[in-house]
Amino acid sequence: MTKNKLWKWKLTYLLLTTLICSQTILADSGKLSEQVTMIEGVIPKKISPSTNYYNFELPRNIFTQIDKQRVLIQQSNGYGLTEISKDQKIRKISDNIYSYFGEYPQENADETALSSQNFVYSNPINHTIEAITPEHKRILIAGKAPKNKEEADEQTYSLMADLQENLALEKSVPLSQATFVLPLGIIELPNFGWVVLNQGGNDVQLISLDKRIKSLKIDHQEAFKGLKASENGIFWLFGETTVVEYDLKTQVILRQWDNQKNQQFKEISDLAITPQGTFITDQGDSSIKKLNENNTTSILYQSSCNDLYLENHDYECNPTSKNSHQILRFKPQYLSQNLWGDGILVVGNEAIYTLSFDGQLNFFAGHIDETLNQTDQELDAFMRTCSNIFVDQKDIYCSNLTELNVFKNGLPPRQKYIGMTIAEFAVKNNTFFGTIKDTISRHSIKPSLKKGDSYQWVGRDSETGFKDGKTNQVLWGENISSMIMDNEGNIFVADQSNYRIRKIDILGNVTTVIHFLEPKPTNPNLTENEALATEKYNGQPVLIGSNTKKTFVVDFNSNIYEVDLKQKSYKMIYKNTNENIGRFNSLAVDSNHNIWLSTQESNLKIFRFHHNHLENLTDKLLNIGVPDDTNIYAIKFDEQGNLLLGTSRGLIKLDKSAVTE
Repeated sequence: MTKNKLWKWKLTYLLLTTLICSQTILADSGKLSEQVTMIEGVIPKKISPSTNYYNFELPRNIFTQIDKQRVLIQQSNGYGLTEISKDQKIRKISDNIYSYFGEYPQENADETALSSQNFVYSNPINHTIEAITPEHKRILIAGKAPKNKEEADEQTYSLMADLQENLALEKSVPLSQATFVLPLGIIELPNFGWVVLNQGGNDVQLISLDKRIKSLKIDHQEAFKGLKASENGIFWLFGETTVVEYDLKTQVILRQWDNQKNQQFKEISDLAITPQGTFITDQGDSSIKKLNENNTTSILYQSSCNDLYLENHDYECNPTSKNSHQILRFKPQYLSQNLWGDGILVVGNEAIYTLSFDGQLNFFAGHIDETLNQTDQELDAFMRTCSNIFVDQKDIYCSNLTELNVFKNGLPPRQKYIGMTIAEFAVKNNTFFGTIKDTISRHSIKPSLKKGDSYQWVGRDSETGFKDGKTNQVLWGENISSMIMDNEGNIFVADQSNYRIRKIDILGNVTTVIHFLEPKPTNPNLTENEALATEKYNGQPVLIGSNTKKTFVVDFNSNIYEVDLKQKSYKMIYKNTNENIGRFNSLAVDSNHNIWLSTQESNLKIFRFHHNHLENLTDKLLNIGVPDDTNIYAIKFDEQGNLLLGTSRGLIKLDKSAVTE
């Protein structure tokens, strides 16, 4: 496999395992409760205040309709599974259908769970086929689940490098002996069995009624992304620019649509089969198209939120409002037949809509977005997602990938500076320091800042490795994951790939302050590969945070260290043994040296390391008024001891009284 192809599959895997959120929100600062203030942001209206609402942010697909009353939706945020009934009631089925690494020994696999009575799905993280029963019990059907996420990563990358046709099953084997590599879907064909999209979409396999599996010979020019079942042994496959209708009885392609005759597809994301025909979602031009005969298509719905729109706007597309004529920035993502009425169910960013066959789009369930009748200028006046925070003695700086928002004295209105690609950053004397890929950039903050004004300061663009030194002599690892700044303006960076905390002084000189020793296997009962999978990420610094006296680091395996930047020493103060905690994405230290951590594995989850104990404070946050359907991206304490939350809804402040005992 070529490097480009391998990178593409690595990116596919990362997209499946990473929480991705970018959205536009309208600002409305004010008190959310006695102890919680929205500095700038908004909480969208819910369909019902009494509903046990589960976050609709980035729903990944409509998997199946259980009957004419309920539909199941998988959500990429937390990999949860949610049930929606016809009367718009929402019920959480599972927080994470991809978790439980190592809890499924292959010898405990139950092939009888491969049944239409269960919700059967492919798990590309565990490389398994699994099921959830009507009683919400999760069962392994086939495949060997890795022991933990690190082993899953290692297994995925090594197996993806071998995604060749020689892995195809020319002869059928028992399902218990099958190997699954990045399986992307499974469907049932009554009286025929089940069809699995295996090997990252490169191999289509049939599980027969007697539980044997073999590959189907289906010619294709690109990897398939998904598959949908029709009737009488017919099913559909789709890739980025290809759709295939396949007859399992005769094992031939009945029809095919692609770009050989004309460039009619840009980026197909889903397909729906209805009595009125088959429809696809093309995310490349934000349209829903009907597949006609002779390799042609016709547009059922066209959004103005296409590639050209995104190129000329700093924010991404919003869902539509509940009124179908207010279609400004709705970007359709996934489709399913609407068994509750005519038309199609369409998934947007935070809601589900019904689309009639005459092109009328109406809100069905999820968040009602009130911003779509706003002009570009009105939307541009308000801050969007706050994905990272920096606090100095007076001001709060809040970034959201392409702009920097400054709240003087911690209060609105904000000052906005656009044109920057921002990950981690710090500010000193009106100078901005930020990570861009594998370099550190620096520039003055000024109202006239435009795209391209920032310039490379420390490091070499697109060249990684390890080398201390001066400015452009320096090499960083592939992951510059976190940074802090001391009172003198020195920057300390977590260089994850190199197991180091590195210091950048005010002149741009880089030195290693802390070098975490790369661990060796300590469990003699583990093979070398198993030991590396479980322990190799110990000591890879992911987060660094401090108050005026103490500095702490969190590594890739969520272990916590206290570090002394002057003495260049460190000690582990917390060994993580709970794989269900997930990955921490932000760290803050309060004045009592308690460590606060947010996690990317769930939409609202915050921990506090207090008296040598990691305490989950999520319920406390909910009780004091933090919105339950909010992703937390960054946490910081301000000079007054208030806790700031950078979230998918905006910038939220928790009063000091809410975060102290």
